[in-house]
Amino acid sequence: MAFVYTALVLDEDSHAQLLKLFLFHPVVPLDWKIICHHMTINLGPAESGPAADLVGQQFEVVAKNFAEDNRVIAVAVESSVPSNNKIKHITVAVNVNGGGKSQHSNELTNWTPLVQPLVLRGVVQVVK
Repeated sequence: MAFVYTALVLDEDSHAQLLKLFLFHPVVPLDWKIICHHMTINLGPAESGPAADLVGQQFEVVAKNFAEDNRVIAVAVESSVPSNNKIKHITVAVNVNGGGKSQHSNELTNWTPLVQPLVLRGVVQVVK
């Protein structure tokens, strides 16, 4: 069975905005994998999580903080969309060669405010 999760998947414009914010600043090392794709709601299908009735709907999230360590970089977001994660976030980049995985974003603690909040949009989807 394929890995499945439910997420607010960013639209192309929001993906590009988040990418631009981090790629034009010396934050993301060149050998890291860029993600900037989604805010996880829950692992598994929508029916097993808090947003089953939201699939297909568009929402905004506001990125207000970012954090990083030697494995991942992520932005913390505020949203009306529920998430099983303690801190709602979007993984920006992962140090795959250094053993980093997107799930390591859940362990970040050193959140720093962005210079300016960034409004992003996406659609709740089940991703396989």
